[in-house]
Amino acid sequence: ALPLGLSGELSLENVSWMQLDKNPEVPSPVFCNGLVYMTADGGWVTCLDAITGEVTFQEKIGVPGPCIASPVAANGHIYSASHNGNVTVLTAKKRPEVVNQARLAGKILATPAFNGDCLYIRTTKHLYAFQKK
Repeated sequence: ALPLGLSGELSLENVSWMQLDKNPEVPSPVFCNGLVYMTADGGWVTCLDAITGEVTFQEKIGVPGPCIASPVAANGHIYSASHNGNVTVLTAKKRPEVVNQARLAGKILATPAFNGDCLYIRTTKHLYAFQKK
């Protein structure tokens, strides 16, 4: 993590904290409620305090396989999709809990997207739209 407002050439002295364990190879982290969430291959989820870098959660959530799509945050939840078509919804807390898991047809390579209250997930077979009735 780097403090805001820096400019010019940066060095390791500028780094506030680093997380070196169970980091994702492809997906970007997502920030929500002062926390940073990362998903990595093998179903690993890591939650860190954005200010201190303290790891508040680092566990497998039971979804095997690679992770290509980045997690997204909305409505107090973190939405994570694995390459093999599994979608997991977690609470956006220091110790996230699994709210729901579903298996969709096809592989997921694209990051899920929200438009209002509608969640869109594109797989290699379909484009899904989920909305509360």
